[in-house]
Amino acid sequence: MTLNTNLTNDLGSFEVCRSKLGQLLESARNRITDPALLERIQHAQKRLSNDKLKILVVGEFSRGKSTFINTLLGLPILPSKVNPTTATINIIKKATPPSIKIHFHEGESRSEALPDMGIGRFLDTIVTTTNSESTKIREVEILWPDGVHGWDVLLVDTPGVNDLDDLRQELTYDYLSKADACIVLLDSQQPLTASELRFINDKVMGKDISRLFF
Repeated sequence: MTLNTNLTNDLGSFEVCRSKLGQLLESARNRITDPALLERIQHAQKRLSNDKLKILVVGEFSRGKSTFINTLLGLPILPSKVNPTTATINIIKKATPPSIKIHFHEGESRSEALPDMGIGRFLDTIVTTTNSESTKIREVEILWPDGVHGWDVLLVDTPGVNDLDDLRQELTYDYLSKADACIVLLDSQQPLTASELRFINDKVMGKDISRLFF
């Protein structure tokens, strides 16, 4: 009974704080005219309204982002190869049944069931550069019953930050504004390359991402 009471009180306090913060953000948005500040306030309001923690995994090509996420999931769900392949934003969500939702830039969406075996091979034809139409895809939601060890979080796999495709880069940068935390994968033999430093300084630090894990 004490545990339930304490939990209820904690949740109540959290909702009060969230409500007050929401009021402060709304007041600030009504007073500020600077476009850059307004954009940051709007992103903060969106994050405040989310019920799930969003964790973004970023890094250059061949840093092992997909392999890292597969290790967290405990299964080789995402395609992972020696050569760089990821071409879409991939969002792993805790949900049933096992399936994917493909969202296209033009607003259309398509759902498909995940196979019982060979999920990585199946996704390889959709989320990697082997898919000649991957540029038409904005993001792919991967619905997985266990999530990440049962956690109800959104785990986001991204293309390389040194990708030469401007559209894929901008998608990654845009999703930074929606993330609550960012995991940056580095090469232990060559940590923080010039492109990684530019990404952290110009993109991450400018998106109010205060929780960085390297």
